[in-house]
Amino acid sequence: MPLETQLDLLLKADKEMRRVKGVTLTETDLQFRKIDSWFASSIGSRIHQRKVISGCGIVATSYQGDEIQKRSYPNSFGGQHALRGYELVEETDLVKHAPRIAEEAVALHSAAQCPRKNGTLILGGSQLGLQIHESVGHPIELDRVLGQEANFAGTSFLTLDKLNKLKYGTELVNVVADASRSTDRARDVRVRR
Repeated sequence: MPLETQLDLLLKADKEMRRVKGVTLTETDLQFRKIDSWFASSIGSRIHQRKVISGCGIVATSYQGDEIQKRSYPNSFGGQHALRGYELVEETDLVKHAPRIAEEAVALHSAAQCPRKNGTLILGGSQLGLQIHESVGHPIELDRVLGQEANFAGTSFLTLDKLNKLKYGTELVNVVADASRSTDRARDVRVRR
């Protein structure tokens, strides 16, 4: 895709977010990486692999007094990235979602604070994905389980003695790590009914 086309997309998304009164900072992002890997072995294997990774996202921030509120699309952790081409950017439709993201950032200033109590909480899909990633995904990483990542991001409460014994949630929840099920998500949560 021509650079001008990419810049035009980012500027249009930025313009749509800035139309919303109360938005004080906007961010737009496109990322593309091409990774070439070579493997050679002593038995004569010679393998070349080329991966193209595309990514995009937008963020609207609103400052009011000493409070900062931020909303992002398509998720809250750096945009959507996949082993795909520019079609990922087109499918994400940043310009279409820009006004909603900006309006939500401003609206958060007038939202009631979440009460401190036990009860039912309904999370949006991207927040639920992030929660599962943090609460389930990181703790099951083997380098954390074995204590090898203690200096970087911490160890895990999951230890080998809990393998196949720890009850992670109710009997209604199964947590399955199966990268073959989805190209965009390596972790999957299923609820039995």
